[in-house]
Amino acid sequence: MKGWVPDFLLYGDKKNILVEVKPVLEFPEEVAKKIEIALSNEFSKFVPLIIGASCDGRNLGWLHDYGWENAIFTIEGEDDSDDRIGFCSESGSFHDRITGNYNGWGGCDEAPVKQFWNEAGNITRWKPS
Repeated sequence: MKGWVPDFLLYGDKKNILVEVKPVLEFPEEVAKKIEIALSNEFSKFVPLIIGASCDGRNLGWLHDYGWENAIFTIEGEDDSDDRIGFCSESGSFHDRITGNYNGWGGCDEAPVKQFWNEAGNITRWKPS
């Protein structure tokens, strides 16, 4: 992809997700434009996702389906008790981009997501030797 190298790839149900991680709290328009240019002929193959610096328990970042929109967390299971977290579009398709499952309304309760986000942050935090 000319002009942009994603940080990592997630294998999705229908399309693979190219992920860009940025230390931002608001939508990074310049980054999004670079991604759009780089993927101008590849949108049918990949879904780009920008992940920001914080998690409010619902929003993961920004997903490009038919334009940029919020990506929101989903959790497998009817009662949000399973620990399989995915994400979907806030206003487009509510199908989880990882598993392809559809929970009927998009999103999940925010408490489990905050717990998992905090645990991941603790595991990946830099610790001096």
